[in-house]
Amino acid sequence: MQPEINVTKAQLAEFQQYFPQVTPLVLDEKFSLMRELKIWQSPYHVLISENERVFSGNAQALLTFIAKEYSVDINAARSANYNEDVGGVPAELLAAEEMAGKIKTISHQVKEYKPLVGDLAPTFSAKTLTGKQVNLSTALAKLSNNNPLNLVFIDALCPMPHFPNCEAKLGQLNELINTNDSRQWLGVVSSYYVNEEYAQQFAEKFSLKLPLLFDHDNSIFKSYQVYASPYHIKVNRQGVIESRSDLLN
Repeated sequence: MQPEINVTKAQLAEFQQYFPQVTPLVLDEKFSLMRELKIWQSPYHVLISENERVFSGNAQALLTFIAKEYSVDINAARSANYNEDVGGVPAELLAAEEMAGKIKTISHQVKEYKPLVGDLAPTFSAKTLTGKQVNLSTALAKLSNNNPLNLVFIDALCPMPHFPNCEAKLGQLNELINTNDSRQWLGVVSSYYVNEEYAQQFAEKFSLKLPLLFDHDNSIFKSYQVYASPYHIKVNRQGVIESRSDLLN
């Protein structure tokens, strides 16, 4: 199962071209299965027998469980030929360990592009929580007096420990919006572990008045390489990033 976090079906298909042995590979849309099983980390293993969860844990815990359950020498199994089942341990499981290491190596080799000040802002098109379609070009066309477009990236899980002072920053955001109506603001709400209904409740709770895009697959967050909340990026009329910071100004 692949949680629907920063991934599309097209990317999933591309992944399987490199790792055809990972099959079947199913997209967990809106993280429904993760939520049902209360899983908040990846990779993670769950064994279910007769509709009952008999095990859950990481890869090492899974191998330990199998060793105990089936009296298997895991160290011996690891050194055996992957093309054969060893001591009751599926060869696919042992090969998965090796494959996970390869994936980790590849992910470290691939450098993701982070658009910085002076770079062209990545384009996007998404709907607001009120159902209005918005894209970068139309938003930039509405700018006046050389004012930039103020993109604010927000996580609806605020308050959370990994978003320190996010509540105070949202209050600051409201103040900035209310004190200068000549500035154009556009919020981007992460879809990580939340749906549009939850995002709407979040917006009402904090009285957020700016238009809010719901980033369904977190593609906008990913294209701008944003990992903080709230996070402020200014884009000028030419589509160039003027500033980016976790400080609102």
